[in-house]
Amino acid sequence: MLRTGKEITSGLKSLWRQWRSKAQDSWRRADERSYIAYSLVYGIRSHRKGRDHALAGARALIESWEEQARAAASVQSTPARLVTVGLPEIRDESSRRGGGGFLDALEPGGA
Repeated sequence: MLRTGKEITSGLKSLWRQWRSKAQDSWRRADERSYIAYSLVYGIRSHRKGRDHALAGARALIESWEEQARAAASVQSTPARLVTVGLPEIRDESSRRGGGGFLDALEPGGA
């Protein structure tokens, strides 16, 4: 046995957190995140029986997450609307000193 049930659960949760973090914060392509699978077998010598199988399973799991993320991203959601707003120029430093800022002068519902 390579790991205990508790270690496997902990390792899978860690793998999920790492993948999610890299997927959210990275501009890399999905196939460039596959190296994360190695974190699941970290500390297990490469000649140990079952290590390659565990690594393949981790890669397959990451690929399934990637596919689910691609599918979710391709779903058409509510169309986005771009809004352009003109704001007055800041003429004093009052908003930076904690006093009233330039937004205080805007009226609700104004054009």
